[in-house]
Formats: sequence, C-alpha cells, structure tokens
Amino acid sequence: MQRGRIVLIDDDPTSNFLSKFILNQINSNVEVLVWVTCDEILKELSEFSFQPNDLLLVDINLGLCSGWDVLDRIEAKHGEDRSTMPAIVMLSSSINSEDRLKADNYSFVRGYITKPLTQQSVINYVLRQI
Repeated sequence: MQRGRIVLIDDDPTSNFLSKFILNQINSNVEVLVWVTCDEILKELSEFSFQPNDLLLVDINLGLCSGWDVLDRIEAKHGEDRSTMPAIVMLSSSINSEDRLKADNYSFVRGYITKPLTQQSVINYVLRQI
C-alpha cells in the first residue's frame, strides 16, 4: 500500500506554515501538499487521485469557496464508493457550534480540529493514516 499523504486545504499562509511544521514534526517523511486558492483547490479536487490512506485537513473558510464546497465535491466525486475516499478532518478557527454540527452531518468527516493545529490535536489522525 502506498504511503499516505496529507493534503492541507487552507487559504491562510501563516496557518499553513505552522500546520506543515507540526505535521513534519510528527512524521518528517510524510508528504504534505498545500492547496491555497479556490481555483487551485477545485482543480486539484477534480484531478487528484486520492488514496484511502491520505488525510485531508480542510479549513472551513477558504475565501471564495468554503470547506463545505470541498466536502460536497469530494462526496460527488466518490459517490457511494467510499473505498478510495481519504480521511477528512475539518479545521477551523471558528468556535461556532453550528460549524461542528454541520461537519457531523457529513458521515465521512472523521473529526473537527479548532485552529491552531497542535501535535496533540492531530497526531491520532496522522498516525492512523500513514
């Protein structure tokens, strides 16, 4: 089985820098991809071949699109076949409980992490995937 990759979907450069640093501290051999702009995100979502051992960390607020748009695209791409769907964890600086409830409505979302990302908050997701 191919080693899992981590795809960080977030439009905040500072948050991405910190998140990538933390992810590399957990496992320096993991490939961390960063998708920033909505155009890039939507293009990559349509072209990227996900593996079940990939981990997506998806920010809710992405500027011109949202993390919910990302989830809807992934759900449409995979349909009923969840065998190649990556593990997905939502990221947000929002403390709005409605965001957490909305994330729970997506059966394939495995978690919700409030930013900033810490080793403690993400380590179990990373170790399960790679």
